Amino acid sequence: MKFCSFIAGISALCIACGAALAAEDQKADSDTPPSGFKVDVMRGDQWSYEQRDGITDELKFIVSFTVTDVSDGEIDTRAKFRNVSSNAENSFLQTFDRAWRSKDTGNNVYHPAQDDGGVPDALAVGKSWKFTYEQARTNPVSSFKWIGNGKVEGWEKVALPSGQSFNAFKIRFHEQVMPVMNNRKFENDDVEWYAPEINRYVKIVYEQRQNGKLSDSIIQYLKEYQPHSRN
Repeated sequence: MKFCSFIAGISALCIACGAALAAEDQKADSDTPPSGFKVDVMRGDQWSYEQRDGITDELKFIVSFTVTDVSDGEIDTRAKFRNVSSNAENSFLQTFDRAWRSKDTGNNVYHPAQDDGGVPDALAVGKSWKFTYEQARTNPVSSFKWIGNGKVEGWEKVALPSGQSFNAFKIRFHEQVMPVMNNRKFENDDVEWYAPEINRYVKIVYEQRQNGKLSDSIIQYLKEYQPHSRN
């Protein structure tokens, strides 16, 4: 389901981890969030993340994205997932729209785009919206419809395990697959901290539930950001 898609690309791309989140993410100081923000990336920009099991905190993957091309409507990336225990690596092309909403991971195509995991248009604290998108999977062949909602909850300072800290928009998503399949209701909750300073998220928490019970959870933390020279 969606969790596998997120691991494969993502699709990127998670609701709360309770007290742990509260301890890690303190409210930002008096810094004011930027207005009129626009994603500004270019070929050669790179981000790498630590991906951990959200239940055990075990380090599972090192995930990286490198921008290979940018157009008016898309950001193309080379996505890499390296399994920490086996050192096996999987690399593939992942396409996003200009707001980092996943469109195509090779095995999953989203129409119009996978709304959770990206940023909303006119990004600002307090913004809320509803969304619907369709997911077509090639292996195994299947299709799903997702409905959900998102809200930009605040502007916070996020402290990362690496020692880095960033001011970021806290964005919360909730979605569910329609219709209910085999008497199982699948729901996804994502919390994303999007830092304009690096043009991408610095932390994301993803949880999937079946019939209200937690089935999977992952956390990604920014490990390194390497912008291509703007000179």
